[in-house]
Amino acid sequence: SQRARQVQSVGLEMVDNGDLAEALDYYNDPARSCLIIQTYNECLVPQFPDLNDARDYPAICVDLIEQ
Repeated sequence: SQRARQVQSVGLEMVDNGDLAEALDYYNDPARSCLIIQTYNECLVPQFPDLNDARDYPAICVDLIEQ
């Protein structure tokens, strides 16, 4: 979750600076998208299983997520 917060802070700084297109590109990068799914699956799903279902990883994430 700490890595996800670091990534989020970079994107939020872009938004705060008005660099919206750059922020969208930043979050659209497969490494960051996969990290978001991984964080969701490993942090939110176990904490709130009645509210959250784990998401499948897109094929592009296989080599990008930390095991």
